[in-house]
This record gives sequence, C-alpha cells and structure tokens, in this order.
Amino acid sequence: MNEVFLSQNFINPLEQFAGAAPDRRTSAAGAEGQTPFADIFRGLVETVDATSAIEEAAALAAASGDVDQLHTLTIASVKADLALQLFVQLRNKAHDAYSEIMRMGT
Repeated sequence: MNEVFLSQNFINPLEQFAGAAPDRRTSAAGAEGQTPFADIFRGLVETVDATSAIEEAAALAAASGDVDQLHTLTIASVKADLALQLFVQLRNKAHDAYSEIMRMGT
C-alpha cells in the first residue's frame, strides 16, 4: 500500500486538474473555443472524486500502519477538502447566475 502513496505525487502541478477544463469544442451556435458548461462541471466532479479516493486510500494505509510519512495523509485530506470547497463555491456561483438570468425575464 505504501507504493500507492509513493506513486501518487501529492504536490502536483496544475495539470492534475486537466479534467476540470476539457478540450475546447465547437458549440451548436458555431462559436469556436468554448467549453460546454456540462463538461466543466463533469470534470470538476471527477476531480473531487479522484482527490477523495486518494484521501481514502491514504487514511486506510495510515490506519493499517503502511505509511512511513504521515504527512501524506494530511496533504491528501487538505487537497480533497479544497477540491470539494472549490466545487461547492462554483456550484453556488452557477446557481446564482442562473437565478439572475431567470429574474431578467420578469
């Protein structure tokens, strides 16, 4: 189990979050370079799931005594928490924007 933590870099460059910004596509309206909104949120959910899975693996290894460096558990926990907080804040902003758009019609 310790090899899992050594193979996972806990301090990664931002490329780790590449799922949060999928490849650019052409929308139905024909505007090039725009990412579909659903793909952005799907990528964010995948990022939150991935960081949560890493945190769970780190906690399991720590509980079973397979971790020599306990700081990996703390780092994994903080990364998972930050990913979830980011997702919740972006969801809240999207909800606020949708509510504002709906109020424009009245």
